Amino acid sequence: MVVRRALAAAMLLAAACGAGPRTEAELKADLDAFVATRRACAADTDCVLASTSCPLGCGVAVSRAEQRAVEEKARELVAEYESRGRSCAYECVPVEARCQSGLCAAVSK
Repeated sequence: MVVRRALAAAMLLAAACGAGPRTEAELKADLDAFVATRRACAADTDCVLASTSCPLGCGVAVSRAEQRAVEEKARELVAEYESRGRSCAYECVPVEARCQSGLCAAVSK
């Protein structure tokens, strides 16, 4: 019985290690899914730009009440990306957060 448990644990560990790092697109999709339910607004003042960084973009418009949660999620995803020695950088276009049709959106200044 002990041997079976040890073998099962070893197989799980091997499977987890063999999965490989998630791609930039997968990490971005994870953030997009997280943000999707955190964009509701009634007025421009309900919206803010949550800080993100490469590879997740320059920022994302979210409900003011959700800013901290979104920024924490972004930090976790960036840390995951960088944990494998990867890095990236790009310049960002100035945007601001606005309420459009009940959802916060990043619009050009």
